Amino acid sequence: MCCTTWTSPAPWSNAAVNILLVEDDATLREALAETLRLAGYAVVTAADGSTALEALQAGNFSAVVTDYQMRPMDGFALLTAIREIRPHL
Repeated sequence: MCCTTWTSPAPWSNAAVNILLVEDDATLREALAETLRLAGYAVVTAADGSTALEALQAGNFSAVVTDYQMRPMDGFALLTAIREIRPHL
């Protein structure tokens, strides 16, 4: 399985906003995902750029939040690739 999906139990409308969260540090990734989930967002996490691109192909996202300093694909390269796949994201 490429990623973790959480849906929000919060009653407000943020649940319609699906966020792809990309962070290579597992502790920070889970903390950020939990914070977003508690704010009412649906969150899919990825540990690296290639996993994020796989998730992007499989899902419909409203936003991408990414770490900048990752290897082998940094956040800038990831966002460039995302723009090619989903120019309006």
